[in-house]
Amino acid sequence: MEYVKDSIKNLVKQMRRCELNDDKSQFMIIKYSLVTLLRKYFDKKPIVFVSEGALEKSKEINVDLFNATWSDQTKFDKGRKIFHLEHKYTVSDMINDMTENPSQIENILESYEVGWVLKVEDSRLKRTNRKNHDVSYAQAGIIPKYRE
Repeated sequence: MEYVKDSIKNLVKQMRRCELNDDKSQFMIIKYSLVTLLRKYFDKKPIVFVSEGALEKSKEINVDLFNATWSDQTKFDKGRKIFHLEHKYTVSDMINDMTENPSQIENILESYEVGWVLKVEDSRLKRTNRKNHDVSYAQAGIIPKYRE
């Protein structure tokens, strides 16, 4: 995934240039591209956690969420009404951190946590600017269970 990581670093560099030149239009185009790239990148990574609530529900329908991908979801969750594949460290927070600290991009990418939660749990989370992801989850009453 080195080419992808290089592309991420380059997009962050270009976003910083846009910020310096106050070019919001190009900044937003590049950011959109980076969001898409990061989501595709994380699609290739393993599920890190499943919330307690999602784990209980998955047992009822006999699905192993630790081995289920977003692409698999419609096979066990028609219309994607029960479960949500959640980025605990949100993509927008990652992008903000990357633009503020470009030398830390590799560390930021390694800090990803993607997991399954219930839709009802997801509705209690802030979309962005979570700052402390563990505290945000605790405040929303979400208890992540990590892969054993």
